[in-house]
Amino acid sequence: MQSLYKVIKKSSVVRQGEEKIKTNYKKPVSLEKEIEKEKEIEEENSKKFIDSYENLARNILENARKKSEEFLSKAYAEAEVVEEEAFKKGHEEGFHKGSEEGKKSGYEEAYEAYIEKGKNAYEEMVQKSNKLLLDTEAQYNSYLKEKEEEVRNLVLTIVEEVLKHEVKDKSSMNEIIYEKLEESKKSATFIVKSNTNYYEEIKAKSEFWKNQLPYRGEIFVIEDISLKDGEVIIETEQGKVIASLDTALDKIKELLINEK
Repeated sequence: MQSLYKVIKKSSVVRQGEEKIKTNYKKPVSLEKEIEKEKEIEEENSKKFIDSYENLARNILENARKKSEEFLSKAYAEAEVVEEEAFKKGHEEGFHKGSEEGKKSGYEEAYEAYIEKGKNAYEEMVQKSNKLLLDTEAQYNSYLKEKEEEVRNLVLTIVEEVLKHEVKDKSSMNEIIYEKLEESKKSATFIVKSNTNYYEEIKAKSEFWKNQLPYRGEIFVIEDISLKDGEVIIETEQGKVIASLDTALDKIKELLINEK
């Protein structure tokens, strides 16, 4: 899975009537330390949550492998005992036959019978061991599949909480606007519409952006109370686009679905 914050810092700019224009969004340097600390805690909690499930699943598989090895070890030991008993038994029965031929024949018959018994016992133990390992691996895979949806929902919950804090910051849309302005340097006009939360910040930065690029056209910042937090509308001679942090969450949902 991609890093949570790498995905969050990617937003989409949607051109009306045309395909999506993607632009990277980086968290402004001016974000409050308290929000940064909350993000770190949320990300750490998510990592611990996921790690705990992975560790538990690994332990289940490791225990199964140990049991399998114990079964095999026991099977080897029993096979050796059976072989030794077969040798002794064959020797004793052959000896009591009373002749060299009888001894040889009795020994071979008894030995072969016990060896066959030992082989059967060994094969049975191996089959049990393999079955145990396969059953446990199936349980392991079933466990992970069961928890995948739970982990995905947890990640989405964390992302939503992060974005709630992100959009409240007055400078959270600056990077998106600046990058779009850079793409539109040849446009004579650049119009930005935002709600009250971002209006003053964008207006204050517009002259700075013009000089930094530089941009020779005119930038107009318009307050639009119909727009929600995390959303701005940008209009140039090339058309109108809607830039929204909500699309970052949509992108994360898409990535999680594709990983199923």
